[in-house]
Amino acid sequence: MNTYSITNMIGKTFTAVTVNDEKTEMDLHYEGGRFRFEHMQECCESVYITDIEGDLDSLVGSPILVAQVVIEDDTEEDDEHGRGEISQWTFYKVATVKGWGRHPVAWLQQRLLWR
Repeated sequence: MNTYSITNMIGKTFTAVTVNDEKTEMDLHYEGGRFRFEHMQECCESVYITDIEGDLDSLVGSPILVAQVVIEDDTEEDDEHGRGEISQWTFYKVATVKGWGRHPVAWLQQRLLWR
């Protein structure tokens, strides 16, 4: 598991947070710009938001104090045809003065491997 800070997000105050219907993109709007979370699909993979804990609207109107990305890999065994699957979980954690750890967003990336 690896944890990274999103330093350019700290201090920003979001004006809106939106997720598209397919749950493949999330935009965090602030005055003068936005942060977009998305993934460019590659062959044989799917990436989407699996879970949002809490109400994203509660991130609006308060400065961001902490912003982190936590990445965890989970590799599964090959099947009888030499195919394997790699899963990678990415958690985005954002804290405002309203609290810490209330708004993790979980993204799952799954890739089918042919060996």
